[in-house]
Amino acid sequence: MQGIILSAGYGVRLDKYKPKPLVEILGKPLIDYAYDKLKALKINEITIIKSPALKLEHNCRQLIQALPLGTGDALKLIKEKGTFLVLPVDTPLVSKETLSNLIKYHFKHKNDITILASKVENPYGYGRIFNYPLRIKEEKDLTNFQRKKKLVNAGIYILNDRVLKYLDKIEKNKITLEYYFTDIFKYLPSKIKKGIYQINKEEEILGINTPLDLIKVTNLLSSKINQDLRKNNVFVNKAQIGPDVKITPGVKISDNSIILGNTIIEGNTYIIDSLIEDSKIISSIIGPYAHLKHSIIEESTIGNFVEVKNSEIKKQVKAKHLSYIGNASIEDGVNIGAGVIFSNFDGKIKSRSKVGSYSFIGSNSTIIAPITIGSNCYIGAGSEVTSSLNDNTFYLRRGNEKRALNKKLIEKKE
Repeated sequence: MQGIILSAGYGVRLDKYKPKPLVEILGKPLIDYAYDKLKALKINEITIIKSPALKLEHNCRQLIQALPLGTGDALKLIKEKGTFLVLPVDTPLVSKETLSNLIKYHFKHKNDITILASKVENPYGYGRIFNYPLRIKEEKDLTNFQRKKKLVNAGIYILNDRVLKYLDKIEKNKITLEYYFTDIFKYLPSKIKKGIYQINKEEEILGINTPLDLIKVTNLLSSKINQDLRKNNVFVNKAQIGPDVKITPGVKISDNSIILGNTIIEGNTYIIDSLIEDSKIISSIIGPYAHLKHSIIEESTIGNFVEVKNSEIKKQVKAKHLSYIGNASIEDGVNIGAGVIFSNFDGKIKSRSKVGSYSFIGSNSTIIAPITIGSNCYIGAGSEVTSSLNDNTFYLRRGNEKRALNKKLIEKKE
């Protein structure tokens, strides 16, 4: 079986500045929800049908629909024989279980085409499914009586090449000037076996066409993720957590936290009102109002208004107030004072900093990369550090003073 993702629509009602496939829910683009779902089903032959302007890096075949002429026109790009699972790009809530059951139903009944359907409380905007003969009518084509029908089309199909042969018979809609795949049922002969797989999970087939739809789907997905985490003994209520985040039992997360990407959180960690992206955190206290991105934090404290980006922070590090740590490796026991800045970008390239174990960096200091600060160094408040420091160095630049850390100061630190 092959997978087809329909993603050529512009979706201007949703976001006129970003193509619909790239609109994000909990930090993940809609196209990735569909793509990952197919991969989870072990469907490795995937085709994305997209608009000419859409740039994607997915490792699969990508076909371009030159003009936005509808789903019926898009599927004409599929020329080969076989069986296809067709997914729209904007139904991220459909579960792997539902799709797996749809596939089983299709092959069990030896259908040529199977429609995924559900009854919904408010069917406005959906295509309605009618039997005898099987057909789908779009909202704008319904009579007042037909609008009462609650069995709707999810826009998800399994079909084979025998069905695709009839795409050329679909006529262009006189109002929208598009070719609707749903019109194909008018032309399919009785020898083409058709079926409906019905679920009673209205939320799974919700499509996203407007900002209101986006908010609704985001809230539903967020609620489900948090519910699953609570079942696994994670202390979470209303935080926004992405679908690919992994959190072990015992972690505590406050309501105003946002955790996205491929973040991993383990151990006795407490996240307080912070934004975390693609990071790994082990037994640490984060926040409030911290921002972590592409970083690793282990048994440390990252406090108020501290940003950590592309950095590795080892055990017992403290950065409690108003600091920026970028492109840095911080060893065990380092204390980073309020207002410390790791200046990592010179306008052209980003360079790295390294701070050795048990060093102390005083408030309002600036560490200018590339640089290595040794172990047991003491940097006085307000210093600008522009060159590497050996172990046990006392550094204070309020002039040009720089001298070795003396024994008395070492003892005081200890």
